[in-house]
Amino acid sequence: MAAIAPGYAIDLHTHSLRSDGALPPSDLVKRAAARGVKIQALSDHDTLAGVAEAVATGSGLGVRIIPATELNTESEWGDAHVLGYFIDPADSELEARLRWLRENRGKRIEIMVEKLNALGYAVELARVLEIAQGGALGRPHLARSLPRTRRLTSRASGSIHLKP
Repeated sequence: MAAIAPGYAIDLHTHSLRSDGALPPSDLVKRAAARGVKIQALSDHDTLAGVAEAVATGSGLGVRIIPATELNTESEWGDAHVLGYFIDPADSELEARLRWLRENRGKRIEIMVEKLNALGYAVELARVLEIAQGGALGRPHLARSLPRTRRLTSRASGSIHLKP
């Protein structure tokens, strides 16, 4: 692993491949440990699927994992992202609601793919799903699926800025 600049001892907002992050939960924890993180919240969008893997890796590296999730909401003021901490991954009622949210994310992505294709942007849903690697679908996966010549992206926000 390349040298990583030291960071803070706590990181309360991280995403793995289980949503729109770039690394599997175990690799995310290893990277955090290499930066000196001692407490890390795995806060994937609408899922707790990576928590067990993160906890197992963290316990061997001295990193305490806080089970968390990020929920997106809409209000009259715009989008708001709500982080929930110390969530029980075994809560079946919560998992049912999170599954519903993930399914709706998938439907939203399907609609976005259809709209982009109608605008002349060649996007394949299969490619978006491949990029997501089974994680909760999001705009960053869609952005990465666009041909490089037809997009500008902001990975931090997951925004898609299309070139004419």
